[in-house]
Amino acid sequence: MSRVFVNPRRERGASLRPWLLAALAASAIAALAPAGTADAAELAARGEDASKAARPVGAVYLMTNKEGSNENEIVVYSRYADGKLEEATRVATGGAGSGEALHSVGSVQIVGERFLLAVNPGDSTISVFRLRSNADDDARLPTLIGKWPSGGSTPVSIAVREGLVYVLNSGPLRSLSTDPAEPSPIAPVDGSIAGFEMSERGQLTLIPGSIQPLPSSRSEPVQIVFAPQGEAVLVSNSASDAIAVYSLDEETGAARLAAVHANHGGSGPSHMDTPWGLAFDTRGFVYSSEAADAMPDASSVGVHAVSERDGQIVIRSAAPSLPIGQTWAAGLAMTRNGRWIFTANMGSDSITAIRSRIVNGRPQLSLATPSGVSAVTGRAPVALALNRNDKFLYSLNSGDGSISAYQVDRRNGSLSELHTLFGLPPSASGLAAE
Repeated sequence: MSRVFVNPRRERGASLRPWLLAALAASAIAALAPAGTADAAELAARGEDASKAARPVGAVYLMTNKEGSNENEIVVYSRYADGKLEEATRVATGGAGSGEALHSVGSVQIVGERFLLAVNPGDSTISVFRLRSNADDDARLPTLIGKWPSGGSTPVSIAVREGLVYVLNSGPLRSLSTDPAEPSPIAPVDGSIAGFEMSERGQLTLIPGSIQPLPSSRSEPVQIVFAPQGEAVLVSNSASDAIAVYSLDEETGAARLAAVHANHGGSGPSHMDTPWGLAFDTRGFVYSSEAADAMPDASSVGVHAVSERDGQIVIRSAAPSLPIGQTWAAGLAMTRNGRWIFTANMGSDSITAIRSRIVNGRPQLSLATPSGVSAVTGRAPVALALNRNDKFLYSLNSGDGSISAYQVDRRNGSLSELHTLFGLPPSASGLAAE
């Protein structure tokens, strides 16, 4: 089966394909553009006339997560060059939601330039959409290709890298096989992961040996992410105060539990108190929002290093956690250069901006504002997403069914609110922007 992107199991040091190099170069140019660049600059970079500024130049996606057969929908917002949004359409996923906001990150994911993936927690499936631009604007509209079993129950998060898809399931797992002819029963455990190959047509094929249980009996899994080189996936578990690391076989993509980075009781380095969102920077450090059991003003951001030692993947704290003075740090977003990290604080109705610098090979974190409040949001912000050039940040606010838009000053991390749109159901979840 041919994959969507470059094979992640290519030999180390192999050259990247020309189209990928061109895409990386374009991303680098966008990242270097100064904050406040005229809206026409983005259009010019896309080979379009500045007079088309009234046309959408991108899109933002989330899902309603409505309960009931075929009730879940993707909500598509057109994004204009000034960062503001307008609802464009809603498209059925063909699956069922859970009926309440997911306490997770990554339930909706954009895959390259061609696909969109979303979880259906109510019927334990994954929906795949093809993204197409219409003649009137550049807001790419999703067309459902199909849906596939998630390899477990109650999927909540998706990670994608170069034709590999890994899904995080929060519900009970009773078998390591989905083939009735070859069952592999296990004692039921809460939470699991499952891996898939994704073809150029958006078809998903389960990878044998990729279904693995989470390592703790106390599981409230939040997010799954790929390590930068594709050698592992990481899972944050807010109930067990841990991040689990699964190594991936270079030939098959199958997963194996390699390490568990657990709570340190609040002492010393990143203390892993209710880890939530995860994001890797360009240097290979992984950052985590730490919700501290939603205790008032007790949230923090931690940073960790994933490396290989004696042939084994290990994870360790790379710096002390940074207290942010906010409550229930949840969703996390990072600029592509790794300089700025943003947390959505569900209990404080705020966003915190954190600066990351590397000093003597180690990350140093600092708040952009002494109060820890870089922006005020709607009620209970659960997810954040940056657009493709990090110029705009979006917040999904589950408490009042709204989405807020902000302009990012990439020099100092400050946020300027653009507007807030309402009309989403309380169950709305997931957020992805381009």
